[in-house]
Amino acid sequence: MILQLVWTGLLPALFSLSRAAVLVDFQVAQPPPVPQDAKQCTIQVFERVFAFSFGDAEVVNYTPPTDCGEPGSWAAVTLNFTVTSNGTQFDRLGILTFQNVEIWRTSTPEPTRGDGIIWEYIKDVTRFTPLFAEPGTFIMQLDNLIQTGLDGNYSTVMHATFYESSPEHPTAGQASERYHSSLDVANDTGNDASVPPAFSINVTIPQNTVELYAELFASGNGQEEFWYFNVPNDNIDDLPPGFALGGGPFREVRLLIDGQVAGVAFPYATIFTGGIVPTAWRPITSYGALDLPTYFLDLTPFIPALVDGEAHEYTIDVISAEQDHTILQNWFVSGLLQVVTDPSGAPTTGNITSLSADPFPVTTSTAQTRRNGSDVIINVSATRTIHVELTS
Repeated sequence: MILQLVWTGLLPALFSLSRAAVLVDFQVAQPPPVPQDAKQCTIQVFERVFAFSFGDAEVVNYTPPTDCGEPGSWAAVTLNFTVTSNGTQFDRLGILTFQNVEIWRTSTPEPTRGDGIIWEYIKDVTRFTPLFAEPGTFIMQLDNLIQTGLDGNYSTVMHATFYESSPEHPTAGQASERYHSSLDVANDTGNDASVPPAFSINVTIPQNTVELYAELFASGNGQEEFWYFNVPNDNIDDLPPGFALGGGPFREVRLLIDGQVAGVAFPYATIFTGGIVPTAWRPITSYGALDLPTYFLDLTPFIPALVDGEAHEYTIDVISAEQDHTILQNWFVSGLLQVVTDPSGAPTTGNITSLSADPFPVTTSTAQTRRNGSDVIINVSATRTIHVELTS
C-alpha cells in the first residue's frame, strides 16, 4: 500500500502555517492511476475559508481547459483538495457536487490548537470526464459552525488536473455516457437529501440505453452515526439504561424503481475523526474518512421496463432490521445514474420475464446472556436476494 503523502506545490499563500510545524493528517489510499508522462494542465476550482458556513456553500462556475486537448478527450482527471485548520472543531461532512451530481463526499479531521493541521487528498474523477467536458457549476457544501469552544476554521483550496490523451494513453471519456443527479437541487446547496422519509425523483432515460448503473452516497447522522453499535429494540432492556441506542446494528440502503426494489447496499462503517476515540485518528484517519465509499448497483436488467420514453420514479431510503424497519434519526443520501447508450440510436428492446425482490431482507436476531450476567451477546443476520430474468 502506498500512502498519499506527495505534495504538489499547489498550496496558496493563505496557508501561512509552516509545513514542518503542522500535523500532517492523511488517509491511506492508492494514488490515482494517471499517466505520469502525459502533459498536465491544472486549474484552481475554488479557494475558501469555511468559518461559520452552515447553509452557505461555495458556488463557482467552471469552464473546461483547452491546453491539454479538446475538452472531454483527456486520459485522466483528478481533483486535489488541500485544507489547513487551527483551533478546536468537530469533524464536518463535506459534499462536492458538479453539474448537480455529487462526485465526492468527504469529511474533515479535527484540528489541534497551536501549530494546527494540514491534509491533502487527490481523488480520481476520470469516470466523470463527460461532465468535465462541459461548462458547469461546482458546489462545495461544508457546514462548519463557530461558537463558544469551537473556533476552528477550514481554509481550503481545490484544483483540477487534466492529463492529455495520446496513443499510449487514450481518452477516457465516452460520448455515449450521461450522468443524472438523483436530486433536483438549487444552485446554492449540496446534492444530498435527508431520509427518512424516503427520497424520490422521476427520471427519464434515453430509449437507446444499453447499460444502466447507479452510484449511491449514504452517511448516517446524529444517532445514526454509530448505527453499527446500536442494539435491537427487543434487547435494549437487557442493558443498563442509557448504555446503548436502539434500532439495531443493521442498515440497508435501498434503491427502488417505481416502488420495486432494484438494488441494495449494506453500508460501510466509516468512522469519522471525532468517532469513538478522536486521538486515534491523528495523523492517520480511518479508511473512508477523507473519501467516503460509494455503492454501485447494476440496473441494466431493468432497462426493458425503463426505455418506454416515460419518467420512472427512483427512490432511495435506509432501513433497519427492526420489525417496522425504522431508523433512529437521519441519513444523508444522494445518487447518480450512469447511462450508456447505443451509438446507432436504435431503441433497446426486451422484456423482463421474471422478477423476484422482496421489499425487505430476511433478518434474524438472537441474544444470549453469559453466566455471570454481566455480558449480553447479540447476533443480527440478514440475507437478501434479487433475481431478474429477461429476454432480448
